[in-house]
Amino acid sequence: MCRKALANALAAAPSMWTLGNAGMGALQVQEANSELYKKQKEAEAVLFDEQKKAEAKRAPSTFYTCQQVADDKLYSKKKETECIAAVAEAQGYYLRNYLNLQYTFMYLSLKI
Repeated sequence: MCRKALANALAAAPSMWTLGNAGMGALQVQEANSELYKKQKEAEAVLFDEQKKAEAKRAPSTFYTCQQVADDKLYSKKKETECIAAVAEAQGYYLRNYLNLQYTFMYLSLKI
């Protein structure tokens, strides 16, 4: 049983010629892998540059968006302040008229 397994293993094993060609193929594969690695690194460098350019273009638009949000908040506060001032003016007008009316009634009551 042991001899048969050994014979099968030797039959399935590659020959010296195959191993020699495999060694040559390994060098070619290694060179191809090296080329692939170089191209991959070049592509990564180009991608990195493109990402940096995109970020540089996005920065002003981000600043503009932040500025626009700040302007919107300022406008909102300005309108709120104008509304508060209008309410205060209306209350002042009401109070002034009320007191004027009270003064008039007091004057008339004293005059009578």
